[in-house]
Amino acid sequence: MPILHTITDGGVLSRFEGSVDPGEVIEWYEELRASPSFRSGHDQLAHFQMSSIPEWTAADMKRVLASDPFDESSRRAFVGADDLVFALSRMFATFAETQGRGGQVSVFRSLPEACEWLGLPTTTTL
Repeated sequence: MPILHTITDGGVLSRFEGSVDPGEVIEWYEELRASPSFRSGHDQLAHFQMSSIPEWTAADMKRVLASDPFDESSRRAFVGADDLVFALSRMFATFAETQGRGGQVSVFRSLPEACEWLGLPTTTTL
């Protein structure tokens, strides 16, 4: 699976590598839920700079969001330097906001910006 993660006391640090499809994200969400260290209120730092995301449809986004394990108290920073990844991350953030699911999602072009928004050291690596 091209999604690697570490669960800390305050959040989930995740790195997406290679081509990531909706089914893989849903599987990863199930893996998070099964982890005794995971809490639905955790914050998330998601780094997409090492990945490519084939064009997802709106239906794909809604299906992924429906299985999202993060609750409304979560703050989630998605990092996507690639224009397509950035745009799809913004689409996900919009769906999350309008459906009241998945917490507060913000999208950034750089890892230090995302870390700063989450209150993490800007030297955080994934």
